[in-house]
Amino acid sequence: MDRLMLESETGFRKRSKQGKFSDEDNDEEYNDEEDSEDERAVRRKKRKSDKEKQRQTADRCRASSMKEVLDDFFQHQQKIQEQWRYAAQKRQQERLFRELEWKESMEKFEQQRRAQEHAWREHEEMRRLREEARAEKRDALFAALINKFFQENGS
Repeated sequence: MDRLMLESETGFRKRSKQGKFSDEDNDEEYNDEEDSEDERAVRRKKRKSDKEKQRQTADRCRASSMKEVLDDFFQHQQKIQEQWRYAAQKRQQERLFRELEWKESMEKFEQQRRAQEHAWREHEEMRRLREEARAEKRDALFAALINKFFQENGS
């Protein structure tokens, strides 16, 4: 009863379940304190269960959201790893290709070097043969001159 007077003096109005304000109060609620206490206990339990359901729903939502974030993260990581693998394979193929080109060019240079060395040896052999031939001619000429000198002086 005191509550009713206090509410009417302060202008406090109770909100009904439909969300509208009303000045009407349920007399049974205030007259029967045991009933009121039971209802309050029921309401508290209901509020607690509602809060618990909301918390569980929020937890599920957060868990679902976290799962989605983790799934997105893992998918992104997998894409990055695939791109890295692709790039690594491409670099490996390019490296092998350059290595093969280098090997072929070195073999070509080696063949050229061998050919030049062979040509140089042949040229040197020809020069040596010409020099030997000149030396033999010179020796023959000196021998002929010496023989002629001894024949002229000896006779």
